[in-house]
Amino acid sequence: MLTLLIGLICTVAVIFTCTAIYFRKRSLQKNRNHFNSPNEALTTPPHILLIDPNSETQRATERALHLLGCQTDSTHAEEAIEYARVRMYDMILLDLDQPENAVYSVLSAIRGFTDERGMTPIVALYEDLDHEAERILRDERGVNDFVKKPISLEDLRRMLGTHVVDPSMQDVANGMSGILCQLDEHLP
Repeated sequence: MLTLLIGLICTVAVIFTCTAIYFRKRSLQKNRNHFNSPNEALTTPPHILLIDPNSETQRATERALHLLGCQTDSTHAEEAIEYARVRMYDMILLDLDQPENAVYSVLSAIRGFTDERGMTPIVALYEDLDHEAERILRDERGVNDFVKKPISLEDLRRMLGTHVVDPSMQDVANGMSGILCQLDEHLP
């Protein structure tokens, strides 16, 4: 019972801190015309597009992102292009465990949209990736970062801190590391 209570307290602390970090970042960016509406900077948590063909890993990653205070849209490669066309995301997580042509199509289309509106960070999730494939995805297809699966709360926290959170708030995000590790132990 005590473990459950500690987990709940940690979850609330993480959500509160991540939300505070996010709002600080957004208030610094609100003059960049990055948002879908002028009030969005003050009203929304980070919005992440998760592109994963496996519904089981999709749900697990969504759950972890929600624990970190993020909103998510989850889909497969074919629908992802439409999602990215109509909405500006703070970060895109793309699982590479799908046909190569689907990955390249999604990356090309999304980079076309984001070049017009500003660069949305794309983080590729992979199980096995050689250096040449990583180079091509980074240099020629616009992938910003890579995370080896299975992805953990710490991995997600690091990606949010690197690509979504304002660098001036990075120390606060790093301070959450211990809490997230404890929380990660309590997730099934």
